[in-house]
Amino acid sequence: GGSRLFVGFKQSSRVLAGSSWVALMWTALNVFALVGWLALGARLCIVCRQDGVDVWSAAYIAPSVYLLEFLCCLEVGRIAVGSLKGNLGLGIAIHYIRCFVMAVIFPLTGTHVACRVALFAWVLTEVCRYPYYIFGGRIAGVLRYLTPLATFPLGAGAEAYACTVAMESLDGALKVLAALQVVVNIFGGAYGWVLMLKRSQRELSSPKKQSDKKR
Repeated sequence: GGSRLFVGFKQSSRVLAGSSWVALMWTALNVFALVGWLALGARLCIVCRQDGVDVWSAAYIAPSVYLLEFLCCLEVGRIAVGSLKGNLGLGIAIHYIRCFVMAVIFPLTGTHVACRVALFAWVLTEVCRYPYYIFGGRIAGVLRYLTPLATFPLGAGAEAYACTVAMESLDGALKVLAALQVVVNIFGGAYGWVLMLKRSQRELSSPKKQSDKKR
């Protein structure tokens, strides 16, 4: 019953994903997201020029990150229903971590360098990812698959560091979750990086795949 309903939903999603108006809608959202991440990066550069400023509390930063991350979560949903190619488990893990850090950790570590490094790592990852979905092509593919090999460990390390800093101000379940997140980022991050490396080698070894805009 439930499994057949989910399979039917995935098949319907694939049909919808192939229609021109839906493709146009996703392209428009991708362009919006790219512009949004670029604007966020520019805003971060301006804010970070001030010593000791709480980056997370600075005007437009947190709301922009929440909105842009919501769009990323939509893409994970598309992977779940089969309308976008990708590693569902890795996608869920990455964006759960981002949401946890945004909601619990950054409000306590906005003045710490770890917050800034993590945010810049996210910005660089997304700015180099979206051109692949919008334009496709070999150069966009290289950016999309090679950039995370540098930004993922940088971001994961900064997130873990921010969690250790925030733990001093946390208690109860949130403190346990923050401690667990440090472990996950270190060991799970290493495993995730290996998966990304293997996929980048597989995807970039075939020029034909670079014309495909799917994840």
